[in-house]
Amino acid sequence: MRDMTEKDVLRYIYLVDRRLNILTSGVHWKPEYETELEDIDRELSELRFLVDEEHGKRKRKAGNPENPQCRHFNYRSRSGAGGRKKVRKDGKSDKD
Repeated sequence: MRDMTEKDVLRYIYLVDRRLNILTSGVHWKPEYETELEDIDRELSELRFLVDEEHGKRKRKAGNPENPQCRHFNYRSRSGAGGRKKVRKDGKSDKD
């Protein structure tokens, strides 16, 4: 299987952006958008395979919960002020 190139990434981003623009066009909908959406969806499904492969590579490289290489901590917001607190994967903070 081939690796996802920069060109593939840029094409994927462009197609997603174009698809969203069409879907949110509202009252400015044009009949030709239907055919364009079908073409976009077809091409996105082809690129999606490469995207999934890249995600799999990153997950394998980072490890998973069953793998001891996995980081024990992740960061997520635990305060309404937007501050960040170190939180273990079990949901408890360092200081709990």
